[in-house]
Amino acid sequence: MSTVITIKANDYVFFTKKVKKVRNLLNLSQEEMAKKFDVNDRMISYWEQGQRGFKIDILEKFINLLKVNPYWLLWDEKLNSFDNIIEIIFYSFLNFY
Repeated sequence: MSTVITIKANDYVFFTKKVKKVRNLLNLSQEEMAKKFDVNDRMISYWEQGQRGFKIDILEKFINLLKVNPYWLLWDEKLNSFDNIIEIIFYSFLNFY
């Protein structure tokens, strides 16, 4: 049985900005992006506004479906490099074990 990890919206505020950035770069509507992620278009809106958290599998879909660099996706410009690396390792560890 695998553990489901949910990341709270306020833990990764910078992620919400990147959701919209990626969607706009790929010229996708919220509805089109929602279909790729098997969620409704309101969820995309919630993510972009930082109103909902997301499960770790959503990060995996961003990386695999949309070919987004995981380091860019998880990199918080407000943190220093060491803290960013610790955060990435922490969530990677939780996802694999």
